[in-house]
Amino acid sequence: MLLAETLISENKLDGDEGAISWIERLRRLGLAPGYAQYLDGRVSMARQRWDEAIRSLESARAVLVADTMITPTINLMLAECYGRVGADEHRLDVLRRLVESDRAPDSAGVELARSLWSASPSCGSIWCVS
Repeated sequence: MLLAETLISENKLDGDEGAISWIERLRRLGLAPGYAQYLDGRVSMARQRWDEAIRSLESARAVLVADTMITPTINLMLAECYGRVGADEHRLDVLRRLVESDRAPDSAGVELARSLWSASPSCGSIWCVS
């Protein structure tokens, strides 16, 4: 799975040694569906196919809900995708869910505060975040 993630981050998606081929190999070897959907979502994000990425990542999150190591990453990716399609309420929901989890990176809280501030600039105070 790490090789596929590395290939995606290097934008090496197509061809016999590209990420998509490796994801298919992993599927044939028995990679759990949730992880395959996660990788599909990463590929879609790399191709800037935001709606497609959202579908894959939402499916992956539903299946992998008990995996506390990957769920925060999926939520961050979903927040990015929702932001790209202008679905601000969904973005805020994902960020709130992430911040409330045990494994939220510090950047998630900052991003939630920034998003809330942008959504309600008339508030005039960071205390609106509560």
